[in-house]
Amino acid sequence: MNAFARAFLVVNGLLLAGYGIWCFSNPLVLQEYARLVQNTASAMVEVRAMYGGLQLMVGLLLLSCGLHVAYARMGLAVSAVCFLGLAPARLAGVLQWGLDDYNLGALIYETVCVVLSLLFLARWKAAAHP
Repeated sequence: MNAFARAFLVVNGLLLAGYGIWCFSNPLVLQEYARLVQNTASAMVEVRAMYGGLQLMVGLLLLSCGLHVAYARMGLAVSAVCFLGLAPARLAGVLQWGLDDYNLGALIYETVCVVLSLLFLARWKAAAHP
């Protein structure tokens, strides 16, 4: 199970880091895919910082934790906390304002990540891997 948990962290880290690089290098990408209106410099900076910089660094953290067994349990906790913030907040937004393709995909991804993070964290053998 621990090997699957570490693979989850590596894959998830690569996905988040890749998305972060994409949003950092082209903040307007969310205008196309999420229909997020970015008509001010402040909006562009916000997308670059939150979707670009933050996701890149969280992705690199999860990737690093997945590659080093001593940090994998911490990586699972970080993943659980991050996605426990995202998935319920997105669900609340969808319930209030409606569902579209972008948010459906994101909600599925975030919910799967919450479930897997918590499942792997609960089954982690702390005694075998301090």
